[in-house]
Amino acid sequence: MGDTQPLPGARHGAGAEQERGGRPALRRGDLAALRMGVRVDREGLLRKDFQTAQNVIVAGGGSVGDLVSNRYFLSDAAFLVGLEGDFMLLHRLHASLAHPRWPVFLGRKSYVPSIPPYIKNGLLEGAELMSALASFTPLISVEELAARRKRVESGRRVERTRFVLESASPTHEIRRDQPMSFALGQRVFHDRFVVTEYLDVFRWTGKGGQ
Repeated sequence: MGDTQPLPGARHGAGAEQERGGRPALRRGDLAALRMGVRVDREGLLRKDFQTAQNVIVAGGGSVGDLVSNRYFLSDAAFLVGLEGDFMLLHRLHASLAHPRWPVFLGRKSYVPSIPPYIKNGLLEGAELMSALASFTPLISVEELAARRKRVESGRRVERTRFVLESASPTHEIRRDQPMSFALGQRVFHDRFVVTEYLDVFRWTGKGGQ
């Protein structure tokens, strides 16, 4: 049983859900102890963008030139992120989200949340991570939720919500997105283990939608 702090937002990155490296309030020291969970309300579509770096020195000491690299992100995705751990630390993070000193972004400065990441009643003392994530209103519209219900009732598909939760024990699901260093040209990421759970959309959403 822990304390949780959910954070809403859209995801922009190479993975299928919000990653550690793009999470609000990038980890530093005691933030590493916080357990993260993600509720995927809308999976989104993987897109590719391009980034140009100028005056790049090529291997072997050749001439300086421009380098074009691929950048991947999820379009039209909706996620709710929860953090579980020390209540006082979560209280500080909750207050920081209400009055951020710097603009909040997800992984890259140009990728900002489509809705504010602050939830007024988002600090839940004594709540288990997945239960806390399932207790909040879906980050999709009432119309989209109704369309999903119609597909279920017609028998065309099963609508499930995916929950990705960090695991303290090794699992077969690995995400290499645990940021250890952001030094220029020397970014280091370690592995973390997760487990994936599913809930029927209409078992937890209730009337839902926003």
